Amino acid sequence: MKIKMRTYDHYKIVPEAAEKIIYKKKKPHLMAVVDEDNYTGWQVCVPFCPVDSIELVQMEKYNIPIPPVQIRFNECIGC
Repeated sequence: MKIKMRTYDHYKIVPEAAEKIIYKKKKPHLMAVVDEDNYTGWQVCVPFCPVDSIELVQMEKYNIPIPPVQIRFNECIGC
């Protein structure tokens, strides 16, 4: 008995993400914000960002042992 597999060519192809995001079409309702005074340094928010818009601040900028993270607001989607 031969099983025939169906091909679903009616699905749309997902476009590739742009290498550099310059602007957004519309502003999201919510934005990610980091309170640097209460930041604990665990950096657990970094891997959960779906668009990778959270980055670590360089140690030289603040000259403290645990530097905070910063949000690239032009890439944030407000999730």
